[in-house]
Amino acid sequence: MGDYPLRSFLWSKAYQGYHNKAGLTINGIIRLEPSGATVFYWIIAVASGMFVAAALLLTVRRMVNPQVLELGLDALLCHTAFFKPG
Repeated sequence: MGDYPLRSFLWSKAYQGYHNKAGLTINGIIRLEPSGATVFYWIIAVASGMFVAAALLLTVRRMVNPQVLELGLDALLCHTAFFKPG
């Protein structure tokens, strides 16, 4: 999959969720049966993918609508829409 650790993480969790046949123990406290472990792996994979998608969308939004913050001698100047959603 390349040298991208995040993509490898997403792919590995989705792969584990799809091919899971074993249970899961988290820190010796939480024990999940195979079906619960499968759901856990899929939830982790989907949540991670959503974080990546949100980061990409926010990056594109900032590239399309750049914001300016000016530092003056006496004040910090920002446009009125600086803290408002674009």
